[in-house]
Amino acid sequence: MKRLYAKYKEASGTTLSQDEFENLVIFFPTLLIVASDGEIDDEEKLYLEYLARFMSKSTYQAQNKTQKRDRKTSQQRYLDALEFLTKSKNGNTNDLSNLAKWEPLFVDVLKQHIKNDPNGKAQIEEIMRLFADASDGISDDEENKIQEILSKI
Repeated sequence: MKRLYAKYKEASGTTLSQDEFENLVIFFPTLLIVASDGEIDDEEKLYLEYLARFMSKSTYQAQNKTQKRDRKTSQQRYLDALEFLTKSKNGNTNDLSNLAKWEPLFVDVLKQHIKNDPNGKAQIEEIMRLFADASDGISDDEENKIQEILSKI
């Protein structure tokens, strides 16, 4: 996790803390579901905002009162992280080559991370399905991506 965080931080210039980055790794499969049709359209950009809010809330609630960061700022850091992953070098959101580059790295670290959490895989599947179903039900592309991710983690 620490090596991936360092690599990601260097490439993205993120201001996510180590804890926030670990949360990003856990929610990364959900990002893959949002992008499973090969592009990020306007509706899916809204889902990225929801995902950022969801991750921020999760991080915010997990921290004790002395460690809490402003939730809005945390939400923006997460949104910036998601946008970095879904934009190509030229800023095109219909070219998900950056996401494809990071996917095996995140998935491998996630696989190692959930080995110590017996409920982790089920929770990740639940979140992926929640976001996939939020549009007009789970599409074939989304279901195929869910199954692919589950087989890897």
